[in-house]
Amino acid sequence: METSYQIRSAYRDDWQDAMGLAWKTFLRFEADVYTAEGVKNFENFITDSTLYRMFIMGAYQMFVAVADGGIVGMITLRDSQHISLLFVDERYHRQGIGRALLGGRNGASPGDGERFALRGRVLSQAGLL
Repeated sequence: METSYQIRSAYRDDWQDAMGLAWKTFLRFEADVYTAEGVKNFENFITDSTLYRMFIMGAYQMFVAVADGGIVGMITLRDSQHISLLFVDERYHRQGIGRALLGGRNGASPGDGERFALRGRVLSQAGLL
């Protein structure tokens, strides 16, 4: 059953929930291919106070997918085109949320000719493209 969701710019109050979603999803689906040091580095990255300050100042963009009263997906962008984080709660996988997050920034999507940079696993491997 498809879930109704909304894609919007993240509010200041969304930060903790969004980073919690990133951490939980990372541990569930990604951590097994990282060393212990890599897992710790990821945790340090998402809990870094400098990153949060950049978000507050608008230098680190975040968009969230909201459904059922909570954040079910998130994407962060550095320099408006480097995808830094992209996570969807596992209960909401295969419902188009990741794809919508990719297209939810200023109405642009990779299909519109806009180019984005991403490190990590390939989006097609994650079923997003």
